[in-house]
Amino acid sequence: MISEANGNMPVLGSAISGAAITAIKRQRSVPQELEAAMAAILSRLSAAHNPVAVVTHLVSLLGVRDLALDVIRQANLPTAGTPNEKGTIDESMPQYIGLYAGDWTSSDEVRALVGQADLVLDIGGIVTTELNTGLWTGNYDPARIVSIQDNWARSGEKVFLNVAIDDVLTALSQKVSPRAAGHDLKLEPAPHVGAAEDPLSSAAFYPRLQRCLKHGDTVVIETGTCMTHLNRMLLPAGVTAEGQGLWGSIGWATPACLGVAMAKTDGRTWMVTGDGSHQLTLNELAVMGRYGIKPVIFVLNNGLFGIEDVISERGHAYDDLAPVQYYRLPQAFGCKNWLTAKVSWVAELDRILDQIPGHDGARPTSR
Repeated sequence: MISEANGNMPVLGSAISGAAITAIKRQRSVPQELEAAMAAILSRLSAAHNPVAVVTHLVSLLGVRDLALDVIRQANLPTAGTPNEKGTIDESMPQYIGLYAGDWTSSDEVRALVGQADLVLDIGGIVTTELNTGLWTGNYDPARIVSIQDNWARSGEKVFLNVAIDDVLTALSQKVSPRAAGHDLKLEPAPHVGAAEDPLSSAAFYPRLQRCLKHGDTVVIETGTCMTHLNRMLLPAGVTAEGQGLWGSIGWATPACLGVAMAKTDGRTWMVTGDGSHQLTLNELAVMGRYGIKPVIFVLNNGLFGIEDVISERGHAYDDLAPVQYYRLPQAFGCKNWLTAKVSWVAELDRILDQIPGHDGARPTSR
């Protein structure tokens, strides 16, 4: 119970104990349909010469992420992520090949592997919206897709109802044969670029951020131009990500960062947002200060709603932003012991990144 003495509302009664919702068996498969689905999926995998897999965020929501990754490892399938799925896959897995999103794909090699695959094993259901396909430039031929959904599966024109995703993945991990060949891609963190005296740029910023991430950290990705960089960034083992490109709701990341940081029990919460997005919900900084939340926040300041310039014509006056001094806002909102800075040069960014590990408070930085 929370005492009323501290100004909070009391919570009455006893806590209900039970299993987490992801541990509850939601549906049981019809054995005959499960057997038929498994036969179809295994047959397609066996016949494929250059298959790939795409694992979606649904597996995390349903608590079957580990099962999905077991299938990938057992089958030794080259596996790509999409923008909506950032942080779902363990990107340190040898089977991981990178981001696939049409023109926004992380490399030409990944685009060729997925685009030319004779089988795409879709685990969770690929969402073919604009931001998840690089503005519809992703190439998903339905005839090449074998899809494992929440409670059904599809192989070409064959649809199998009443087969639960956990049952399908469990059976696959036990029966699938490993491919001898993997992939030849060598994934490495992006190299450092930019000398100390250079003005700060995306090319200089993101590789430096990448090297700051540690096991247990979470990256909160705003919907905007920063998303196209962060989704391609290689996450170290044990680093997760939260993004929201599905609805394109700019301003989502700041309150989401608050929620993620409050819920985490270990590791840091890092947020990258644009100035336009941040302006929509920056009042949440006051809530962070009130409850002692300690995120690391980067506000990328280009003076306009940058993502709107990407998807619409350039030059609309209403896309220009007021010149807010973002690094001064935490103090104005009552945040205490926050390390704040405005950085415009590579040397300034390096200096503030060096200070972050030893600082106990939050660390908002604006550019």
